[in-house]
Amino acid sequence: MATREQVYEFARQEAQRQGVPYSLVQKIVETESGGDFNAIGPKTRTGDRAYGPMQLMSATAKDLGVNRMEWKDNIRGGVKYLSQLTQQFQDPVLVAAAYNAGPGNVQKYGGVPPFKETQNYVEKVVGTNMATFRDIDPSLLGQPTKQPTQQVQPNLDFIDIDPRYLGQQNVAQAPVRQNTDSVARQVGLTARYGMEGLGQVADIVGSPLNMLINRATGSQLGTPSQSMSNFATMLGLPQPQTKFEQGIGNVTRAVAGIPAMGGAGGLMQQAPNLTTQVVGRGLAAQPIAQAAGATVGTGAAEIARNQFDITNPLALLGINLAAGLPASAVAARAGNIPSGTTYRDPVTGQIIESAAQRGVRVDVGDVGGPGGGTLEKLRQFGFSTGSSNQAQANQVKKLVEKTTENLRPSRMSDGGEKKIIADDLRKQYQTAKSNVSPEFKKAEALAGDDIIPLRNTNQATVDVINQFPSTSQTPVIEKTIEKLNTLIQNGGGSYRELRDLQSTVFSEMERVRKGLVPGAYNEKQLNSINQLYKGLADDVDVWAAPAIDANGTKLFTPAGAQHTKAIEQFKETVLPFRQDTNIYKLVSSKTPQNDIDLVAAGFSFDKNPATAELAFSLMSPTGKQAAQYSILNEARNRAITSDAATTFSAPAFTRTLNLGRPDSPTAQRVAFADNPALLDEVTLLRDIVDTTRGAVTPKAAPQTGALAIPYLAGGAGMTGGYGLGGQVAEAMGMGGLGTGLLSALGTVGVPITANRLANALSSQGGTRFLLGEQLQGAGGMGTAMGQAMTEATTNPDQFIPQKPVQGLFDLFR
Repeated sequence: MATREQVYEFARQEAQRQGVPYSLVQKIVETESGGDFNAIGPKTRTGDRAYGPMQLMSATAKDLGVNRMEWKDNIRGGVKYLSQLTQQFQDPVLVAAAYNAGPGNVQKYGGVPPFKETQNYVEKVVGTNMATFRDIDPSLLGQPTKQPTQQVQPNLDFIDIDPRYLGQQNVAQAPVRQNTDSVARQVGLTARYGMEGLGQVADIVGSPLNMLINRATGSQLGTPSQSMSNFATMLGLPQPQTKFEQGIGNVTRAVAGIPAMGGAGGLMQQAPNLTTQVVGRGLAAQPIAQAAGATVGTGAAEIARNQFDITNPLALLGINLAAGLPASAVAARAGNIPSGTTYRDPVTGQIIESAAQRGVRVDVGDVGGPGGGTLEKLRQFGFSTGSSNQAQANQVKKLVEKTTENLRPSRMSDGGEKKIIADDLRKQYQTAKSNVSPEFKKAEALAGDDIIPLRNTNQATVDVINQFPSTSQTPVIEKTIEKLNTLIQNGGGSYRELRDLQSTVFSEMERVRKGLVPGAYNEKQLNSINQLYKGLADDVDVWAAPAIDANGTKLFTPAGAQHTKAIEQFKETVLPFRQDTNIYKLVSSKTPQNDIDLVAAGFSFDKNPATAELAFSLMSPTGKQAAQYSILNEARNRAITSDAATTFSAPAFTRTLNLGRPDSPTAQRVAFADNPALLDEVTLLRDIVDTTRGAVTPKAAPQTGALAIPYLAGGAGMTGGYGLGGQVAEAMGMGGLGTGLLSALGTVGVPITANRLANALSSQGGTRFLLGEQLQGAGGMGTAMGQAMTEATTNPDQFIPQKPVQGLFDLFR
C-alpha cells in the first residue's frame, strides 16, 4: 500500500536522482494514474494492460529492466523512460506525445501525431492545447524592419530625399563610389540588405520600446536595424540610389530576416517555458511559405509606395498582408508537391500516397476538399466522367486482384481453400487427440487395479433403464448396462474399465447426433445416455480429486495428479473442436467424406462468424492463410459484378470484407489480427476502395441513361464554347464566316481545355497541392510587416497625426 503523497514524493526523489524535471514527471503521473500506486489500465488489442503510477506496459517495463507491478520500480522505470525520450526529442511537448503514442509515431508524423487521444494527453501534461501547436499568437506578428539611415548623399541635386528626413541633421560620410552596372555593387547591396534584414528581427522588441521612450522623453534611440546599417556603411558597402533599388532592398531585407526567424525559433524551442516553445515552432515553421509571403507582400507594399505614393504605415501593412498571406498560403500548399508529406489531413494524405504507390489514383474528387466540385464539373464538360471512373475502377480491381492472389495458397485449385481449411482442422484435431492420449495412458498405468466407486454412475444407470423398458433394439446400451451392473455389484471398476465405458457411451451419442441410427432414440433417451456419460466422468474425477490437509494443502495421489493433468490438456486442446457442431462435423473421424465436403463448402466468415472465429483459433498457419484468402476472395467475388456501372462495386467489397473497427473487431478482423502487417495492408486496401466508391458506385439507372449524363454535360459545354466563339467574332467585327469558324473552335476548345484542366487537378501534383498543408502562422511575414510597424513606432507623428480627420484620410489614401 502507498498513499498518493508517498507516490508523488518518491516520484520527486526519482526525478531529482535521474535529472528529469519533476514538473514533467508529476504531470505524467497525474495524467496516467492520478497517483494511484495500483492503477490498472484498460485491456489493449493484444490483451495486455498498463500498470502502476506511470502505467507501464509489459514490453516497455521489460526493455527498462524494471518490475512494473512494484510501484516504486514502476516509477523508476517511468522516469527512466522519460529521460530517454527527453534525450531523443529535447522538447517536453514531443516527450509527452512520445510517452503516450510511442516515439515511432512522433518521428513518423514529425511532431505531435494527429491522434485525438494523444493531443488531449499532451494538453493535460503541458497545460496548453497542442492540437494546433504550430499556430502563432497573432500579437507576435508585425516585426519591425530597418529604419532608413540618415545620411548625406554626394550630390543632392540628382537624388530623391525622403521628406521625413528634411530638417534633420545629416551625418557626414565619405563618398562611396557608385556604379549601377557593376556586379560588385549588386553583391555589396545584397550584403547590406542581408545585414539590415537580420537587424530588423531585433526591431520586434526595439521599435515598440523606442516609441514609448519617444512619447515619454521626446528622445529616440537607434534601432538594431539602424546599427546594422551603420555597420554596413562603415564596411564601405554601397547604398541604394534609386526607388527601384530601395524597393528591392526592402524585399530582400524581409526575406533575409527569415533565417534569423528560423534561428530564433530554434532557440525559443529550447526554452523551459512551453508558450515560448510554441511561438518558437511557429517562427521556424514553413520557410518556403514564409519566404513567398515576405517577398510578395513586401513587393506589393513597395509598388504601392513607389508607384502610387502610399506612405501611411497601416495602409502599407494592409497591402502587405493582402498580397503576402495568399502567397504564403499558395507556397504552403505547394510545399507538399515534391514530397507528399505535408497534407492538411495526414490520414487522408497517407491513403492518397499509399494508393499511388499501389497504382491507384485517388484525387480531391474522391476525398473531398478545395477544388473537388470544380474537378467534377471539368470532367462533365470534357466528356471524361465515365472514362475517368472506369479507369479508376480498373486500377482498384487490379489492386484487389493482386492483394488477393498474393494470399493464395500455393498449388491450390480454384475453390480449394475450403478443403484446405477442413483438412487443416482435421489434422489439428487428430494431433491434439494424439498428444493427450499418452497422458491418459500414464494415468491408467499409475491407477493400476484401483477400484473407483460408481456413485454418480449408479443413479445414471437407473435413469437409463427407466427410459429403455426394452433394450433389445439398443444392443450397445444393453451391453453397457450389463457391464455397469456387474461393476456396481463388485463395488466399482478400474480406471481403464471406466474410461473404456466412457468411450463406448460417447461414440453411441455421436452416432445418434449424426443421425446414423434414425428413430432408435427419442430426446429423453438421448439425454439419459448423456447423463450416463457425465456420471462416469464425474466418478473418475471424484476419485482423482486431491485430499486437503489441515493447512489447506492439496494432496494428490500420483494417479490422480496425472489424470487431472490429462483432463486439463484435453479441455484446452481437444474439447474446443467439439464445442461447435459444424466444426466437429469437419473433424470427427466418424463423419463420412461426403458430409465433410458439404460442411467445408458452407464454411464462411460472412454467414457463420462465430464458427469461423473459433475455427480460425484452432488452425495452423497453413489453414489460417487459406482462411484469410477465403475472406478476401469472397469480398472480391461479390464486388466484381456486371450490375455495377464500372463492373466493380465498392460497397459490396467493404461490406463483405467487414473488418469492423479495432475497438469492435469482427471475425474477419480477428482472422488477420495475428499478422499485423497483413492486417494493415488489408485495412489500407479497404480504405482505398472505400475512398474511391464515388467513382465505382453501383449504377442506379439503365445503361442508356448512365451514358447520357456526360453527353448532356458536354453538350452544355459545347453550347458555351459556341456562344463564346460568337461573342469574340462579333467583338472583332468579323462576318458570318468568321463567327462560324470561331464558334466551331470554341465548341471543340471547351471540352479539350476542360479535359486538360481536369487532368492537371487530378494529377499527383495537383492533388498534393489542393490538399497540402494550410498556412500555420506567418512567422516569416513578421519581417515584411515589420517595415510598417517600424515606421509607425519610430515616427509617431506620422502614425498618430496631429489632425485626426486628416489622419483618417491618410489612413485610407
